[in-house]
Amino acid sequence: ESELSVDLSDVQIAPYLDYLPLRLPIQLVSGAVDGELKLAFRRGDDDHPSLGLSGTVTVRDLVVRDTAGDPLLSLKRLHILLATVDPLQRVFAIEQLAVDSPEIHARVSRQGTINWIDFFNQERAARSSPAAAAATASEPAAAAPVSWSLGEATVSGGALFWLDESHGKPFRASVEGIDLGARNLDSKGASPAKFELALRFQGEPWIKGGTLSVRGGQLDLVK
Repeated sequence: ESELSVDLSDVQIAPYLDYLPLRLPIQLVSGAVDGELKLAFRRGDDDHPSLGLSGTVTVRDLVVRDTAGDPLLSLKRLHILLATVDPLQRVFAIEQLAVDSPEIHARVSRQGTINWIDFFNQERAARSSPAAAAATASEPAAAAPVSWSLGEATVSGGALFWLDESHGKPFRASVEGIDLGARNLDSKGASPAKFELALRFQGEPWIKGGTLSVRGGQLDLVK
């Protein structure tokens, strides 16, 4: 058994994007990472190796724009507490995930294209490039189904902004004040996950503003 501890403090993300095997169609304006992680390599009695990652990772002050400079995504803080992440055994257990003040900007252009769909189309094209294909060619076939779990997830002060410029006069709508809490999500779905949700929305004159609140909600991931 071997263990390695990794401490990260105010590591700026942008310089490391150049080392990715594909070129993402984004501009990373800002973003930093803090973390206290432990990487453990073990070989079990059945001689199967495991590579366990545990600890905490925090992303701060993330601002992402598209290639034209228009906003895509921002967040004040993303905190993840890893119970166990083992890519060799295909086990991904997250104890806690908390997102503070995330903002997503969706826009329909005058030509009728949606910026997020354009982003994923460009990202998919990048993954099919020769460099990306070479990086994934040696990956082994999946030997077992993925097992995942998420003990608790919270979103505080989230917002979704919608801008439609495809019908002449721009139309704006938004969903703001998004507060979401969810517990006990996993791939097995032995029992329904529980969640609470609160938000407010507006989109005059097409959509009348209002609020939505859900308490004691349940989500069955198996059905």
